[in-house]
Amino acid sequence: MIAAEGPTRLPAAVHGEAERLAALVPPPGNQAHAYLASLSPKGRQTMTERLRAVAALLAADGGAPVPWEALPWHELRFAHVAAVRARLQERGAAPATINLTLAALRGVARYARNPGLLGAEEYDRIRDVRGARGTRLPAGRAARSWPTSTWPTGRRSRRRCGCATARGIRSGWCR
Repeated sequence: MIAAEGPTRLPAAVHGEAERLAALVPPPGNQAHAYLASLSPKGRQTMTERLRAVAALLAADGGAPVPWEALPWHELRFAHVAAVRARLQERGAAPATINLTLAALRGVARYARNPGLLGAEEYDRIRDVRGARGTRLPAGRAARSWPTSTWPTGRRSRRRCGCATARGIRSGWCR
């Protein structure tokens, strides 16, 4: 058996790598930071915006505005998530925006559950908040009618426009 001679020293390259990895670890106690650290850079940016929107909605209750980083995310409950969903619907947010916000809150709740700050039962309740249903038409997809003064002049163009208006589709799609 070989006895160790004093403390072992890490090579400088390994020590620098350890410091770099330590900088990536989120601060303890903030589950939102832990959740965001698990995402890609674009996902982190998107979910940060959603968490900012939630902080603004919660401050709209008459309380002082609080930065999203300072909110006690581990105290998130079903009633809070359901209220955020209802308030977003009242403001006319798109179903995709509401569902993205709910996904951000579920992710933060998952990271609050893992260290035991949020009970499994409460986490299940938060997860059970239903997403918004519905669709919105993409911008620019409505077929416009041609004013009679600007009808195209060639025979082929008139034929296309007649076909398009008869079928209810754009003139460029009719050949």
